[in-house]
Amino acid sequence: MKLYTSISDLQNQSKTWMQCPCKELVNINPLDVVNFYIAASYLINNRLSELSKSMDISGFEESEIVSFSPRSLHRLALGTCNKTTGRIQIAFKSILAYESLETTLVHELCHLVHANHTSRFWSFLEYNLKKLELISHEYNGWNARFNKYDETRDVDFAYDEGQSTFKGSCDRKIAILKYKLFRKGPHDGLLLFSDEIYKCIPDFLKSSDRYRLYCNRLIIKKGV
Repeated sequence: MKLYTSISDLQNQSKTWMQCPCKELVNINPLDVVNFYIAASYLINNRLSELSKSMDISGFEESEIVSFSPRSLHRLALGTCNKTTGRIQIAFKSILAYESLETTLVHELCHLVHANHTSRFWSFLEYNLKKLELISHEYNGWNARFNKYDETRDVDFAYDEGQSTFKGSCDRKIAILKYKLFRKGPHDGLLLFSDEIYKCIPDFLKSSDRYRLYCNRLIIKKGV
C-alpha cells in the first residue's frame, strides 16, 4: 500500500492518474483509491488546522473529503463550509484536478468568518491570501471587479468558471476514480471494501478517536 506523507505526494499521484489513458485507469485496484482518499482526508484535515492557526480563525472543528452527487446544489463546488458546525467539506475533484488546492482550503476557512460571498468575504480572502503569500501583495483583483454595496451577495462570481466546470477526458477520469471509490447503494454511495478500509487507516488516527466512518463518509476532527 502506498504511503502518502504530504499533500505534495497526493498531488503527484493525482497527476499520474489524470495523465494516464482512461482504459488504464479502469484497471487500477480500487483499494489504492480508497487508500488515497483516506490519506487525503487526514492530510488535508491537518493542513486546515495549520492554516486556521496561521489565519487566526476559530471555529474549524472537522473536515470531510466528499464526492458531490450530480443532483447536489454543490455539484460544481470545490468545497463547502458550515459556519454553524465548523465542518469543511473538500470535493474529491479538488485534489485530483487542481494545483490551487491551498487556495480552496483558505477560501473555505474564510467562510467561518463570512458565510456568504459578500464583498467583505472577498476582501477577507484577499487579505489572507496575501498574508500567506499565496498571491502578490500588489494584487487587487477580487473587489476591483465588483461595484456593489458591501452586503450584496456575489454568488455568480463565487468560483471562476474555469474551475467550476470539467470538460472531456478530465471529467471521465474523475468519474472512473469516483466509481472505484464508491458504489451506488441505499445511501447514494457505499465506500468500497467496508472490511478492508480499516487497513488503510493509520493506527495513530484510530487510537486518537479522531475519525468517524460510516457509509460513504469519513469525517475527521481537527488536528490537535
